[in-house]
Amino acid sequence: TKTTEVFEQIKPCQKKQYSHKSQIYAALAEVMYHQGEITAALQLLTEAREKFPDVPALRLKSAQLNLHLGYPQTAYRLLKQALQHFPSHIPILLQLSKWHLQLGEFDQAHQILDNYRE
Repeated sequence: TKTTEVFEQIKPCQKKQYSHKSQIYAALAEVMYHQGEITAALQLLTEAREKFPDVPALRLKSAQLNLHLGYPQTAYRLLKQALQHFPSHIPILLQLSKWHLQLGEFDQAHQILDNYRE
């Protein structure tokens, strides 16, 4: 498939640019998304989150993709789950705050950032 071809092209980059295999999954999901393979990209990120549960970037990427696709509730759920596992991960906190901002929930956005400012 087209996805397999892309993965084979990205594989050699693993040693040079990517220090962790999970980043290959995130990069491949990004490529798949831009190729219009949305469902496959989401499935790949789900698989990656299961293989690498200790990598917050995969949870963040899944939430961002869902938010971009117009699934704000799924994005919110993923962000809240990520925050439970990684309570001081700044990119997750920022994305959760942005989620509230996009919904016009300014007080919640401010509270999230204010709670973790220290």
